[in-house]
Order: sequence, then structure tokens, then C-alpha cells
Amino acid sequence: MDPVNAGTLYAGTWTDGVLKSSDDGVSWEPANHGLHGQSFVGALAKDPLSPSILYLWDGLGFFATHDGGAHWLRPGAPLANVVSLAVAPGVAGTVYGFVAGIGSGEIEKSLDGGATWNPVLKLASLGGPSPAIYVAPSTPDTVYVAYSQWRGSPLRFRMDYAVSRDGGKSFQFLFSFPTGLGAFAVDPTDANTFYLANAYGSVYPGALFKSTDGGRTLVQLPVSSGISALLIDPANPSTVYAGIYQDVMVSRDGGMTWSELAPGLSRVSISQLAFGPGGALYAVTQTTVFRLAL
Repeated sequence: MDPVNAGTLYAGTWTDGVLKSSDDGVSWEPANHGLHGQSFVGALAKDPLSPSILYLWDGLGFFATHDGGAHWLRPGAPLANVVSLAVAPGVAGTVYGFVAGIGSGEIEKSLDGGATWNPVLKLASLGGPSPAIYVAPSTPDTVYVAYSQWRGSPLRFRMDYAVSRDGGKSFQFLFSFPTGLGAFAVDPTDANTFYLANAYGSVYPGALFKSTDGGRTLVQLPVSSGISALLIDPANPSTVYAGIYQDVMVSRDGGMTWSELAPGLSRVSISQLAFGPGGALYAVTQTTVFRLAL
């Protein structure tokens, strides 16, 4: 979502590169100039404070645009197999990328908009669900990461969580679950408060947790549905939205109670939730963008 211009949306697709809408999703146009015709977008990240800066990895490498997708440039050397990108809000040119290899991977950080990268966390025995990076909006030096690792005999994956409080100079392991990541959201006003939803599994299936102390302790919240997307209202952090199968739910008391916001919205799970300028709420599936009335 464009943070300034209402109704301007971007989508990274599997078959059509980057698409842009200037009319709140009514129509979409390609925004691929400079991407050499590559159709697959593996990761797309928006600078949350700038209306014109986006970053992506498309299979050929890492690209950046500073004019809202009109032109894409490769700012540095090709960056292989990026599965997740995150931009540090308010810190010009600071981008994190999760680079996956065969059974291993690393988080890399750029301070110059992707021209150069330096590894900040190396990981072995990676497998299972894709890793993810979350930069705290209120404290950009606080970075949460989720990654799956194979362990035990027979081998089973566990989802591990870690945090850096110094911009990636060091990471501390927080906790681990035997299920994948369903969704994760950091409070926009408090870097130590976050919500974590597990994917379905044999233990804690579809469970929702909350931490108010940076992950030192977790409290399980009452929820009856598997959550695939989470979003915290920056104007009122006790209001939390959750995307589930065919619906969006809302809690106005920090996750203690929930009500349906859009029952029957889609035929599949909501994969992403986002706010646009003025508080517009969008729900996204793999094929459709919805704007919800609040």
C-alpha cells in the first residue's frame, strides 16, 4: 500500500511481475519497466514511509524503484534466492533479506538500498516453511525473524524465533514451536509487544499467542480458527485484525475476545492484511484484493 496516496496499491505476482493500481484496485497496470520481462516476483517490500520506494527479488536478482514502479534498477550485484524482504521504517536505504540455500541460509542487511549486502545471521539445517523477517515499526533496530530447522530422528522441522535489538549485529534465540508460522505482527507503538499465530500442526494447532516483553513470555489467547494474517491498528494498538478462512476477525481488547468482520468474504484463506492512508483496511487472497468497511 502506498503510505501517502490513497488508493495506490502494488502487487507482486507469480505470472505478471509487478502490478500497480491507482484507483483502489479497480484496474491494474504492469509496473515492470527494467525487470527484463521476468514474470515471477518472489519477494516484494514497500518502504512504509516513502510513497515511491519499493524493493523486490524476481529470480534474476534484487531490484529497487524510486519512482513508484515506473523504473526498476539493479542497485548492486545479483542476490540469489531471496524468500523474504523487510524494510526498516525511517532508516533510509536499510533493507533485510532472507537468502535461502540448499539446507542453509542467512539474513543479509543492506544500508544503501541494496547496492551492497552483509550477512548478519547464518543458519543451517533450514527446511519446511519459508522464513520471514519483521522490523518493529517503532524501533527499527528491533528485528524479529522466524525460520524452520530440521531436527531429531526421524527428522522433523521446528519453527524457531529469534530477535535482534541492535539492528542485526547480534541475535538471541527466543523460543521454538513444532508447527509452522501462520502469521506474525509487531505492535506499531511497542517493539516488545507482538502476536504470533501458529500454522496447523500436531501441537498448538492454529493457536494464537501474545507477548508484551519481547518474547520472554507468551500468553495463549482464545481463538477458534486458524489465523493466516495479522494486523495491528497503529491508531489503537488494542485493536487487532486476523485473516482466517473466508473471513476477517477483529479484537478490540488486545486479542482477548473476537468478532467476525467480514463473514463469507472469500472462498479461501486471507493471506495478507494491510492499512492504506486514512485507515482503509485491505484483505488479500492469492487472487483477490478486498477493501473492507470498518
